[in-house]
Amino acid sequence: MNSSLGWRWQRLGPWLILGLGLASMFHPMIASGFRLMQSDPFDTRFNHYLLEHAYRCLSRAPHVGSLWNPGFFYPMQNALAFSDTLLSLQPFYAPWRLLGLPPEPAFQAWMLLTAALNFLAAYVFLKKWFCENPLAAALGAFLFSFGNSRAAQLGHQQLLPQFYVVLACHALGYVFSSSGPEAAPGPRRLGVAAFFACFTLQFYAGFYYGVFFALALALALAWALAAGEGRGRLRLFLGRDGIFAGACCLLAAASAWPLAAHYLQTFHMVGRRPFGPVQPMIPTIVSWFSMGGGSLLYGRLAALPAFAALPMGHEHQIGLGIATTAVAAGGFAKGRDRAPLRLIGLTTLSLVLLSIEWPGGFTLWKLVFDWFPGACGMRAVARIGVFLLLPFAVGLAWNFDLAFKKSAAAPLLMAALCLLEQARAAGGYDWRAQRAGHEAVAAQVSRDCSVFLYSPPASAPFAEDQYQIDAMWAQLETGVATLNGYSGNWPPRWPFHQIKIAWPADARRRDLALAGWLSKWRAEPQKVCVVSP
Repeated sequence: MNSSLGWRWQRLGPWLILGLGLASMFHPMIASGFRLMQSDPFDTRFNHYLLEHAYRCLSRAPHVGSLWNPGFFYPMQNALAFSDTLLSLQPFYAPWRLLGLPPEPAFQAWMLLTAALNFLAAYVFLKKWFCENPLAAALGAFLFSFGNSRAAQLGHQQLLPQFYVVLACHALGYVFSSSGPEAAPGPRRLGVAAFFACFTLQFYAGFYYGVFFALALALALAWALAAGEGRGRLRLFLGRDGIFAGACCLLAAASAWPLAAHYLQTFHMVGRRPFGPVQPMIPTIVSWFSMGGGSLLYGRLAALPAFAALPMGHEHQIGLGIATTAVAAGGFAKGRDRAPLRLIGLTTLSLVLLSIEWPGGFTLWKLVFDWFPGACGMRAVARIGVFLLLPFAVGLAWNFDLAFKKSAAAPLLMAALCLLEQARAAGGYDWRAQRAGHEAVAAQVSRDCSVFLYSPPASAPFAEDQYQIDAMWAQLETGVATLNGYSGNWPPRWPFHQIKIAWPADARRRDLALAGWLSKWRAEPQKVCVVSP
């Protein structure tokens, strides 16, 4: 890559690859002139609600409820902690709203920005610690940011941003690369502080990545202690910076305590999740090769019995493609004599083996579920495939960096194939039509109502969850609390899962449930309104 063309590629290639990734993942939204929102009117609108709710609380906009007590599931308290909070992602949403963008375009800008931040964080991390060639680092960053498993989960926007994990790993690089006898303490201690800050911010951004990251760190520590060199580095670090690291850890724990306290309150309210509902979403060996029907290269394979038989198949689309998997695995094989790559590879392999359900139903994840803090709160374990895009990106970038030192043509052809393997068809919905739907609900909520329940007729064409979210957005618009709701958890014995009314008997059951629910919580609002189109 020493030619003039090679030099230009090394300088311009990363930016072109970033543009290609954004266009690949968000092409329906961009091609529609931002008329379409990706990707579905359920979890997408719910995650957007969380960001908008927090924005209105923090900006002191007219709003019902408080940060931890949004105005849905009335009169339940602490409803924000029924799911991911996305609170530490607010700095990437609020500026768009403060600039005057309406909520939906601001959310679209948030998605583009967080995807770009994923890429930039991964690029800097890979370029600093694993690659000399900028193009190799950019290819790894593309896989991390726009890989098939992340793109397949785009409807779960809480899984889109993962840059806090990358920044925490970047900080650890400074901690342990600055551990020589003559090393200055400044970069090391800055790395320690940055690590604990990013670790805490990740929990405030998303629970899944926080727990997966904590588990990965525990496994990495175990493997490091098993190696003589790792024990020596840890002993040297603790001897020099143990007190400072302990202080940072206590500060991080104090910062995370509000979140932990609210989650514990929810845990005591809804109870421990049984393992049965978790098992269908534990990845199998087949899951690691499942690309889903949206994959441009492998989509037709989704109809094969092995893939079609996966329960909750949309959660199992964590494959990366044959060439990409081979290149990433080959990178770890070639780098096995380097301690960082060996540690990352062993940790990644341990996570894969822990999370797999083997033929016959056996899985080690049951032990993790029972004993590791927070693991019992995760239902879709297969999302670990998205989390592990970072180590896969490390292996891929390392392999390409070695390849580019020998030639250019063959690695570029392989790189093109790896990029193509991540390409997916995607859909979206007209956000203006959805906004018209919840505005129509809001228009029917009288301002003298203290609380409302949206209860459409059975002829209403959409699933009931969509109308629950309509009610939540109407609550934001009107400032009137709603008994409706949608989240990762539901209040115990909440009676409004089915809100459509087909017969007079349905209306009578609804009214009895309404009276019973308010009586149970000793809620006596001045006026309860039942809203129907």
